Amino acid sequence: MSDDMQQGRNVSDTHEMEPVEKPKAAGLSRRKFAKAGLLGVPLIMTLNSRPVLGAYQCTVSGMMSGNLSNIDPNVDQCFSKSEGIWRSKSVLGHQASDGSYPDHYWPAPFTPETRFHDYFGTSIYDYGEASFIEVMNSSEPVNKGGLGISDDHNVGFKAVGSLLNAQFYGQTYFGYDADWVINTWDTWSGSVADLADFFSALNHRWDDESPHPKNG
Repeated sequence: MSDDMQQGRNVSDTHEMEPVEKPKAAGLSRRKFAKAGLLGVPLIMTLNSRPVLGAYQCTVSGMMSGNLSNIDPNVDQCFSKSEGIWRSKSVLGHQASDGSYPDHYWPAPFTPETRFHDYFGTSIYDYGEASFIEVMNSSEPVNKGGLGISDDHNVGFKAVGSLLNAQFYGQTYFGYDADWVINTWDTWSGSVADLADFFSALNHRWDDESPHPKNG
């Protein structure tokens, strides 16, 4: 197995990150982490959140610390959408006869048809030639667009959700960039269950308040 298959590749290797227009403000609170279950995940404090000026408050450690010295007054809300929203018909649009989704609202350079291992390595789970959307539907039967398999804790499904959140909302409003999501997957040494829980909790932090990708 080649090194690039094992480690995947970074988004910044081949693509420019496009800035995301600032969404409407709505307020943020530590209670979001409790609601999403993040405060109960022991691995959180060991993660390298890579905070940057103006984005620190949207990382897990930034929200938990309450350190006002790193707060950007222009960033008064953080955003994310659940992995289920990114897989929903309202985001994917209609499916063409060739199985593609030409009218999707995923952030470039990602598409539902993008091969999962073009970006993520195989150290956590090997999905072969499966696309992002196939991985997100991996537990579904083949006749319903899935792979007919069940990876541990649907970790690939949740990782794609975090990747799309990072690319769509940007590091300032999601707290992490797409390269960080990929690197976390590729270098993870803990349990698959913890990784799946972490990605899912990130995605659900502000699901109710965040603008829908279709309206972003």
